[in-house]
Amino acid sequence: FFSAARLDLFGDPDELRDHIGGILQSVRESRKAEGRERTWIHGEKEAEARERAIDEGLSLDEATKDMLKASAQAEGIPIPQGLD
Repeated sequence: FFSAARLDLFGDPDELRDHIGGILQSVRESRKAEGRERTWIHGEKEAEARERAIDEGLSLDEATKDMLKASAQAEGIPIPQGLD
């Protein structure tokens, strides 16, 4: 689900951001699930995975590499670095 809304329709945008920030902080500081060290907020795992991928690159299995190579060859473009 994706939604966009004008914050000013719900009150002062800065106060609303502070209020929502407080709710998120409460969730982060809440009791953790058994065996877990952290409570995740929506999108945090994906954002951290993106940062890791930017810093460290991606790991692809051979079937995916083969598919990407075949697609590049079919389109007549150079095979991307790391796939050859």
